[in-house]
Amino acid sequence: MHLLASFEDTETLLKLLNTEYAVRGHTLQQHRNMGGIVYFLQSASQRFVFKIFRAINTENALQSIRILKYLSAEDYPAVRIIPTVSGTDHLVLQCPEGECIGVLYPFIEGEEVEGLSHENAAELGEQVARLHRLMLSPKAPALLHRGKEFYVDRFIQLLERDQYDPARIREFAEYGNDLWSNLAPLPQGFCHGDLHTGNMVLNQYGFILFDFDISSSAFPVIDVATLCDETHFNNFDTEGYDKTMRMFKAFYQGYSRLRSLSDAEIRGIFDFIPIRHYELFATILLTHNETIRVPGIDEQYHWMMRWRELCAKKR
Repeated sequence: MHLLASFEDTETLLKLLNTEYAVRGHTLQQHRNMGGIVYFLQSASQRFVFKIFRAINTENALQSIRILKYLSAEDYPAVRIIPTVSGTDHLVLQCPEGECIGVLYPFIEGEEVEGLSHENAAELGEQVARLHRLMLSPKAPALLHRGKEFYVDRFIQLLERDQYDPARIREFAEYGNDLWSNLAPLPQGFCHGDLHTGNMVLNQYGFILFDFDISSSAFPVIDVATLCDETHFNNFDTEGYDKTMRMFKAFYQGYSRLRSLSDAEIRGIFDFIPIRHYELFATILLTHNETIRVPGIDEQYHWMMRWRELCAKKR
């Protein structure tokens, strides 16, 4: 157990990393403080990423480690974990908010992926299908389950907590229940859970995936929907449905080489897109311990109602 009095105390953390890892770092800079606290570590010849998972996310952190070690053994293009000098795959830190897990990764050199495009969609589709297939293996690690309570109910509970408009809460809840009832019969399996292009880098080995923090046993089509979503999160786009379908068709040219999706799963893509709004709002509010902002939720209410109408017409 290592004591870290503050996430901003990079001097103490740098000394700890140089003791526990064979890195010889000379600078450490905090890069991001959100669901996890991410630092860039620089040595004379290499760059690394050190991530501290928040205390409430310890179970997610340990699962992420198991997944990455399995994918590494299967030679899948995902970020690797750097072990400590004693051979452990993580550090345990006593932080102000409690006991936290810390993991060191190499900095992945490559091209940032600026959104899914029709040019790279098929290549990424095949790679995602390989991931989904690998995680079906009996050798794959056991997964946490995430269901309606995570994807829908948390958001409704936060609306109730912050005393949002009761009539609109009922509509949000009814719509969320309807969407989830459409997803519930679909095939379950591994889901990365946050598979957007910001969580990957492209280099000579393919798309290198990272940030498996909310991976779970859920619906693989969630990953497909997240990648192919061509709607605008805040401003409703009447062309969003058709744009998403076109992107999916390009993506599926590669995905279908290894795995197929039923018609019901393809329809599920358009059901999950609004569910992702529920999930993201809840995650952001809970991570930052914030209350809802009524104008933003009102905006989402109108977005949801218009999306529901559009999907009814398209189907």
